[in-house]
Amino acid sequence: MEHGAERIHAYACNIVSGLLQTDEYARAIIESGSPNLRLAETDRRLRCRLFRQRRLTDDDPVQFCSIMSEAVIRQQIGGAAVLKGQLEHLATLIDERPESVEVRIVPFEAAAYDALGGSAFVLLGFPDEQLPSVLWQESITSTQLTSDAVTIREYSIALSGAMSVSLSREESFELIRKASSKL
Repeated sequence: MEHGAERIHAYACNIVSGLLQTDEYARAIIESGSPNLRLAETDRRLRCRLFRQRRLTDDDPVQFCSIMSEAVIRQQIGGAAVLKGQLEHLATLIDERPESVEVRIVPFEAAAYDALGGSAFVLLGFPDEQLPSVLWQESITSTQLTSDAVTIREYSIALSGAMSVSLSREESFELIRKASSKL
């Protein structure tokens, strides 16, 4: 569905969104979630994740906005070197693709907001008005794919709440650069 989407809004409180992950960061996540995966399966999942990222850089890039907790840029998934590479990758995307990639950080000091239990979710919007928006939501115990209008509205409101307490694009970029320089 990402391939046909015109815009994607993602919220994450614990990891960088898959469309923004480096090879090393994605591998660390895939392997930590399923330590018994065969190497072939890990590689297949990794190739798929990296293939999906082409939507950010192809001739008609998707409009992508990722809102994430400051914890995401502090948690050393894969170790300090992997996180540093991930943060540098984020900074490069933000800097080189300002027309299509937006990353916003919700700082630790932010006021409370409704993040729907802290689960990661993605809202996809399509260019054809006949196609409904779609929600992909994941938590530790479940996943959900829906186009239910009421559910989409609830998650859109939660996304707006997170956006309202997030740092600006520029402030988020500076915080990412600062976090990277400390690694």
